[in-house]
Amino acid sequence: MNIALVGAGKFGERHLATWTRLQTKGLCNLVAVVDISQEQLGRLEEKYGCRVETSIDAVLPEVDAIDIVTPASTHYHLAKRCLLADKHVMIEKPMTTSFKEAIEIHNLGLAKKKIVGIGHVFRYNQLTEKLKTSITTEMIHSPLLIEAQFLNPNQPREDVGSIFNYSHWVDLCNYLLESTPSRISCSVYRNNDKKFEDNASIIMDYEQGTQAKLTVGWVGRRKKRYFSIDAADASMLVDYLDNSYQVSTGDGSATIKTASLKLTFDSSSEPLYVELSDFVNSAKSGTNPLANSRSGVISVYLCETALRSASERRALECDDQAKIFGGEVFSTNDSIAVR
Repeated sequence: MNIALVGAGKFGERHLATWTRLQTKGLCNLVAVVDISQEQLGRLEEKYGCRVETSIDAVLPEVDAIDIVTPASTHYHLAKRCLLADKHVMIEKPMTTSFKEAIEIHNLGLAKKKIVGIGHVFRYNQLTEKLKTSITTEMIHSPLLIEAQFLNPNQPREDVGSIFNYSHWVDLCNYLLESTPSRISCSVYRNNDKKFEDNASIIMDYEQGTQAKLTVGWVGRRKKRYFSIDAADASMLVDYLDNSYQVSTGDGSATIKTASLKLTFDSSSEPLYVELSDFVNSAKSGTNPLANSRSGVISVYLCETALRSASERRALECDDQAKIFGGEVFSTNDSIAVR
């Protein structure tokens, strides 16, 4: 399968390194890297020996799929253009910056019978599978409370705030609980009256009784990637920075027992490698990737709702899926191959 990478910034280069490894294993053919920065392209051309271009027009006729790793505000127009040209698309999160645009991209993918993968990379992390397995095997039966932080001392983005930029935990809650929240409340912090929020605190309530409290942002000097789940029978804490997790069981402080373990990743289990491999395999087989366009649509909707909650300074009810994701959106759980 012939692939082009569009966007060669910091994270785009990580994608490039991963596509190079996949190409070495014969899983794809990286046709070219596209970016507007001649300086960056020159550096990558020398480092990776790849073909470089400054316009997507130069590569679109030659490829089967496009990997979009550009600023969030460009995702919709690039994805739409690629889908109209009958290409599979992999879109870094967020899928788009509006719910309306996400729905359009999703339905266009269905109409064109093309795969639309979304960069919800934490779905592909082994630590996430530990959480998922614990819930499905009832080690953590009926989660009561989720608490998570995604803090990164980065320069603020110019096109989106921290809620859209760090939407990983919003998606992860839905993935682990296999549900979407019924209610969202959010408060944000903006430094010097900026257009976009720097930090945000989001509370999502689920019908089954689970409450998720998420903190995201880039203010300060702390770097955190933790995700915890508390249930009646056990608690689990995952630290995605040092690849560790711990499980605590027991009733009361006197009898609480905690077991800890640290995971190691080889090249084939690195989350981005698994994510892009899944996209390639899905495009070849016509089956949906683990992080598909339906998950992207829902994530965008919830981020948009959180921002509206902060703006209106009140909790908002989330419409049920039958109202929000009407029409073809529900069909994303079906295989393209059987349509």
